[in-house]
Amino acid sequence: MAVDPLSSRTLQALQRAMSGLSARQQVISNNVANVETPRYTALEVRFEDFLRSAMQPASGPLLLVSHTAHLQDVPPSVASVRPQVLLSTAPARNDGNNVELEREMSALAETQISFQALGQMLNSRLQIIRAALSEVR
Repeated sequence: MAVDPLSSRTLQALQRAMSGLSARQQVISNNVANVETPRYTALEVRFEDFLRSAMQPASGPLLLVSHTAHLQDVPPSVASVRPQVLLSTAPARNDGNNVELEREMSALAETQISFQALGQMLNSRLQIIRAALSEVR
């Protein structure tokens, strides 16, 4: 039985994290675009805690495995992690808008740095897989 190296738990987690960061970047852009819109409530994207808990090993008794390939499947908990878009609880200005431009720009810079770091990790992981597959030939 062949194991698909691209379906590893690590690659799945990297993909989910990058998807969450992409959603965050879109939400931040929307918040910045509405910085002057009266009664606009800023949005936030959260996914890190969900992904972190999905990546934790299951507690409880050890599982008995009848075949080593059974451990290669991506756990549904990692595959099911989706970013959640929530209303910000930041205090509002007099016009009812709660977008803080400085906070949004800081979050955008952090999001871009994280996305680049994850992209480099993904690229490194794929290079390892590529090298391993070329050795098999």
